[in-house]
This record gives sequence, structure tokens and C-alpha cells, in this order.
Amino acid sequence: MGTTTSRRRVLGALGVGAFAFGLPGGRAVAQDATPEATQVSALPVELPSGGIQPDGTWAFTDDLGVTVTADAAPTKVISHVGMAAALYDFGFEVVGYYNPATDEDGNPLPIAGDLPLDRLTHVGDYDEVDVELMVSLGADLFIGQNYDVTQPTMWPFSEGVLEQIRAAVPVLSFAYGDSAMVLRNIESIENLAAALGADVTLPEIAVDREAFTTAAGELETVLAEKDGLTALFISASNTGFWIDSAGSAATRYYRSLGMDIVPAEVAEVSWETFLEIKADIIFLDDRAPGWWSAEQLVEGVPVWELHPAVKAGQVAPWRAQFISSYRGFAPVIEEVVEWVRVADTTIAE
Repeated sequence: MGTTTSRRRVLGALGVGAFAFGLPGGRAVAQDATPEATQVSALPVELPSGGIQPDGTWAFTDDLGVTVTADAAPTKVISHVGMAAALYDFGFEVVGYYNPATDEDGNPLPIAGDLPLDRLTHVGDYDEVDVELMVSLGADLFIGQNYDVTQPTMWPFSEGVLEQIRAAVPVLSFAYGDSAMVLRNIESIENLAAALGADVTLPEIAVDREAFTTAAGELETVLAEKDGLTALFISASNTGFWIDSAGSAATRYYRSLGMDIVPAEVAEVSWETFLEIKADIIFLDDRAPGWWSAEQLVEGVPVWELHPAVKAGQVAPWRAQFISSYRGFAPVIEEVVEWVRVADTTIAE
């Protein structure tokens, strides 16, 4: 039995080569060369998709054009914690995950969703992943997030670590950057869950999907009613702030529904220019402790309280880290709806 990886468009290799490792249970995996950066020029129109093939084998093609094939559907999947939570919402449980799922006190982070963490194995954080542990788990598929489909990279791994992962386990990449929007993310994960054997037609998933669709419709309606509303999405620290001008999958989706979002001209912005930015409502990145909260900004950045939107109390949480499922993201949209519904649109005038 075996698992292999192929590509629709192969123009060359970056030197990873082909590797094979024996896994528990007699399954062997193989990973061929990494695609060149020039292979993919834009996010594919097609959603990642696949499943059981006419000959009984399994195949799935990701956003990089990589097709992983196997004798049967993978059953021992390793993924980013947020993607693991999304898969769980669609009825598929991974065996392991990477990146933090709990805070320093051991409490589950929002990105962990409803994951049964006591049953899952944590294989590492950020650029440190225990490949040997994954092999010992019998991992037969590794999935993660890619923010540039012109590059064979995967956040948050360095090239060397990603090479080690690819050498041990077939890898699928899902676009969370480029022109991807959150709905596309959700549909992609739904496709993967179905391909892995989950029943995505269950009534509870239909309810989640309806809640998401309803919330999106409400946001589009309330944005139309709040014509002229300008939103500013920022990640803040004591030294400056970063503007997200619909660069993330979530904010890009909000823009598609009619939200006017302040554009970013540079990566980091000095607090000295903060009062020059016209915005009716500020969405503040809530990924503590990495970014500053409104309370910290009040204490440490004097100019913060001088902005008209802050004075008006129009500072909303920006759920920059989200779960790509209908169940996981519907509440996020609903929260945005409530903030927009009561927002004063004359602040930026």
C-alpha cells in the first residue's frame, strides 16, 4: 500500500527530491519535488477537491495544484489547529495538530474550537514540529495554510522544516492569502472533510451553513443601510500598528459584502499618523498576548484615546484568528453585524 504525490503543472524542482518512509501499519508515503515558485500565478478558480476515484483509490488536489493519491482515504491526519477545528466541525477528527491550542494556564484558545484536545496529539508549535512523532502516529496526510500560491511555502514553517515534513508525510496546502476569502476557505475544508469520509450532509451541518448564510446576508444588508461607514482593521503594539486593508481572507470577505475598509500604504504605521486616518469604526486585533488590547493602548499610547472613533466608543474586536467552518465563523459575522448596526457613520467626516 502506498501514498504518492503528483502535480498538474511541474516545471522543475527545488531540490527536495523523492523520499519514502515506512509508517506503522505497513503504509509507506512518498513526497516528490517541491513545485517552483513560477508554477502557479494566481489562486486557482477551482476549489481544492477530490475523494475516492473510479478505480477505488483516493486523490485530492490542493491550492498549489498538488495532488496527493493513496490506496485509501487517509485516516491519520495532522493539521494546523484551526484547520483541525474546522474539520471537526464537519465531522472529521485529526490525530494531531500543530501550533498552540491552549493558553499558558492550559485553557483552550478560541482557535481550538470544539476540538477534543485530550484525544489529540500536539506535534509542535510554529517552526518546531516533531516529525518523528508524526511518523510514530502513523500520519498519512499533513495539511496547512499557504499565504502565497506562487510559492511552495507553508506558514509558519521555514523551508528546511517544510522539507522534513514533505519527506515524511504527503502535504496539502490551502490558500489563506492571495485572493482567498473565508467562504472559499470553508468550502475547501468542507470538500476535504467529505473526501476523508465525513458526512457533510448531516442536519447539524446544514443548520450551521444556514446560520452562516443568514449572518452574511444580514451583514450585507446592514452595510448597505450604513452607506458611508468606513472601517479600520489594525493589529497594534506600543511602537506602531499594522493596517489590514482586506488582505486577510476574513476582511476580504467583508469587503465583498460591501464594507469600506481603510487601505494600507505601508506595513507598519507610526502612532504619530494615527489621528490622520479617517475611520468610523476600528476593529482591533484580539490575538493577545501578541498584540495590544484597547486597555493596553489607553495606558501606553496617549494618542489612542484622541482618535474620534475611539472617543465615540466605536472600537470592536477583530477576530483575526478564525475557524474555517460555518459553525466557527457564523458567530464572528454576527458580532460584526451588531457593531455595524449601531455604528455612527459620521465619525470620519
